[in-house]
Amino acid sequence: MEKPHITAAPGLAWRPRKNGWAAVWLCRQDIRELKFEPATHQIGVFESELTEADLVLIRKECERLQEEMYRFVENRPKVFGGRYRDLINSYQTDPDSDYQRMRPSSRSSADSLLRRISKNKFADLKLRDIGLRDLRHLYNDFRWPDGEDGREMISTAHDVISMVRMTFSYGTKFEIEKASRDRLSECARIRSILREERFENAKPNEESMTLVQCEGIVANAIADGFPSIALAQTMQWALRARQKDILGEWVHEKERGISVIPHADGLKWLRGARWEEISDTMRLSHPISKSRTGKVLERDLNQYPMLMAELMKVPPEKRTGPIVICEMTGLPWKTSTFRKFWRAIATKAGVPATVMNMHSRAGGITETIEATNGNLEAARKEAEHSNISTTVIYSRRKLQSNNDTAVIVADFRAKNRA
Repeated sequence: MEKPHITAAPGLAWRPRKNGWAAVWLCRQDIRELKFEPATHQIGVFESELTEADLVLIRKECERLQEEMYRFVENRPKVFGGRYRDLINSYQTDPDSDYQRMRPSSRSSADSLLRRISKNKFADLKLRDIGLRDLRHLYNDFRWPDGEDGREMISTAHDVISMVRMTFSYGTKFEIEKASRDRLSECARIRSILREERFENAKPNEESMTLVQCEGIVANAIADGFPSIALAQTMQWALRARQKDILGEWVHEKERGISVIPHADGLKWLRGARWEEISDTMRLSHPISKSRTGKVLERDLNQYPMLMAELMKVPPEKRTGPIVICEMTGLPWKTSTFRKFWRAIATKAGVPATVMNMHSRAGGITETIEATNGNLEAARKEAEHSNISTTVIYSRRKLQSNNDTAVIVADFRAKNRA
C-alpha cells in the first residue's frame, strides 16, 4: 500500500506499519515544549485504500486535536517569552495578526518558511540579542545550506528574510513586548535594522510563453481529450489572466468565502471564472483573486476570436457554474493535478521545461507591448497592474528594445558623421 495523501488535515503525519500506514496527529513542536498533551495521537492504522469514511474520521480528529492545542495556548497566561521562536508563535496564533487574513495558499507558504526558520539557531535567540550579524547569518544559512562551495538557494534566503520582516512588523505594530513608552521595543529596533539592510535576491525570471507555444498546448490538449486544459490555456493567454482567476482554488471548507458548487472531500471551490460572470453579449466581469481593493477583470470576449472558438465548444446547457471543468472529476481542477497534466501536454507540444503555465501571463503582456509599439500604459491597464513598474517586470521585451535602441543610435551616429 502506498503512503496516503490527505489535504485539509492539520498536524497529520504518516508512520509506516507492517501492513499499512498509521495516521498520527503531531502537536506543534513549540507547543509541545509547553507540555501540551497528547504530544502525539494515533488516529488509526490503515491497510487498504482510504474510504470516504476514513477521510472524514482522520480530518475530524486532526481538526479536534488542533483546536484543543490552540485553546491550550490561548488559555495560558499571555507572557511573551522573549525569543524569536515566541514571536513566531504569537504571529501564528494571535487572532488579530495579519497571518489570520492570509489566503490559504499564502498561509501555507508562510507556515513552510516559519517551520524552516524554527529549526535554525536564530529561532532560539532572545530578541534583545539579535543584531545585523545574526540576520546576515540567517540569510547565509539559507542561501548556502551546504556551505558557500555548495548549491545556492538565493530565492529561498530572500523569502526567509521577507518572512522575518513580516514577523517583526507584527511584533512592532501589536506591541508584543511590554516596553515602556520611552523605550524602543526590540521588535521596532530590529525592524529598523531590516529597513536599512538590503538582502540580495535572485534575478527576475525572464521566461515567457510565445503565441506559437500557446497554440501548440491548445492543439495537443484537444488531441489528448482535455478540452478544459485547452480552454484554460486560451483564457490565460487571451485575457492576460492569472491561473487562479481562471481555475479558482480548492480551500478548506472553513475558510472564508461562499462556494457556488457543493463542497467536496472537506474542501470548497472559490475565486475561479464562472459562466454567470459572462453576459448575454459576451462581456466578462470577474473579481480579480489577488486584489483586495475590488479590482475586476472586464473584457468584451467578442474581441478575442481564439478564446471565443474554445468557449463556443461548450454546449449551452453546460454553461453554468465554473467555466473550466476537469473531464475526470466533473469538478474544477485542483491546482496540483492541473499542473501535472498541463506539463505533460506542454512537453508533448515541444514547450521547454523552463516555460511554465504561469509564463502565459508574461507572454501575453509582452505581446501587448510589442503590438502597441511599446505602450506600457496600455499593457498596465490590460494586466490590471496598479503600478507600471510591475508591468515592466512582466515584459520580456528588454532585448528587442535594446536592439531597437542600438539601431537608432547607429543611424544617428551615421547621419551626424556626414
